[in-house]
Amino acid sequence: MLAYERLRIISGIAPIREKIRMFRGKYGMMLEEFERRLKSSEESFGEWGDYIEWKAYVRKLEELEKRLRNSGK
Repeated sequence: MLAYERLRIISGIAPIREKIRMFRGKYGMMLEEFERRLKSSEESFGEWGDYIEWKAYVRKLEELEKRLRNSGK
């Protein structure tokens, strides 16, 4: 059962990493830098939408990576 859970987590990580990579490529920067730039510039609804989605993917990736580390214990 443990091996199945690890495989399920790993299979969830791959598409999330790809989405994060897409946002990094689109904006040419990491989320933290994008966040600083966005907060200091005029409002762009499209960029804010991307920011919310990007941040959600980063948080989900962190959660899954933590679960993966803990599943090996």
